[in-house]
Amino acid sequence: MTKRDKIYDYLEGLSRNDLVAIYNQYCEEANYTDDLIEDNGQGFIETYYSDVWSLACQLDGNNNYSIRDDYVRFDGLGNLESTDTPEDWIDLDEIAEYSVENDEYFGDTEIKEILEEEESDDEEDE
Repeated sequence: MTKRDKIYDYLEGLSRNDLVAIYNQYCEEANYTDDLIEDNGQGFIETYYSDVWSLACQLDGNNNYSIRDDYVRFDGLGNLESTDTPEDWIDLDEIAEYSVENDEYFGDTEIKEILEEEESDDEEDE
């Protein structure tokens, strides 16, 4: 099993919150800060909107956002999207590949250990 495969499998087994944390680290490292996934709560609203009126204007006609969902992000056009399943927004292959190519463990000790493992000749050929 390659390092990329091991990291992918590890990411698949993470809790939702841990996966979102690693994904956000990946976004920061890869300079994809527009793709960050945030907790959908008062803190998010206070960070991005000065008052309820500006939030209401942003949401007017937006069918991709619900205050009841746990997670939120901006789509590529600056509109809000929300979900209870942020895994749908996260590409595990992309994170695992980036991790191996850039020797980046995103502050996670398990990924760091996988990256530090010696690969056998069979793994290097895959």
